[in-house]
Amino acid sequence: MTTEFTTGTLKTNDSRIREINIRHRPDRRDGRLVTRRNTGTKDDTDDGFGWVREDVIELDTRQEPPTATDANTQLIFETDQEGIKIIRVFQGNGQLYINVHDKKLQENLLREEKAIYLPDVINVTEGAEVPWQSYIAEKDGKVYIARFIPRQKTELIISYAVSGEIISSESGVKSDGTAYRRLA
Repeated sequence: MTTEFTTGTLKTNDSRIREINIRHRPDRRDGRLVTRRNTGTKDDTDDGFGWVREDVIELDTRQEPPTATDANTQLIFETDQEGIKIIRVFQGNGQLYINVHDKKLQENLLREEKAIYLPDVINVTEGAEVPWQSYIAEKDGKVYIARFIPRQKTELIISYAVSGEIISSESGVKSDGTAYRRLA
């Protein structure tokens, strides 16, 4: 049997009840089998809540984004303009994330922002069918597009989400990542 500890908030189905019974292993100090806690109590201690009926607890379902590593990085590159940005797209927990760090300003424009993948998008602005693959995230009314042609080009485009007006478009250098290295 595996034990999974998680964080949750106690609740009740009856507004007259203010405390919930929590069943757990006996405490070595006093031999207790049941603890009573007020509704609304949050707990993420090592021993967790113990056992409670599922109708009296609301479990937190948030998952922490994974740490970006070389192994889970799909795409990483720097922009070559004056305000150098470092872009990293990585995967974890079945989700893509984008980090965009502005080296000049020393701040993260995106940090572990959820992203989507668009394969083989045709770039009509180049006047030819160039198959760009793109990772896209949105934050604070701006859309961030980290796009690439495997083993050839990378680019970061930042635009306004509503109007689509491009704020900046910067070519990439020092490109790498498992998706970038993949043969087209």
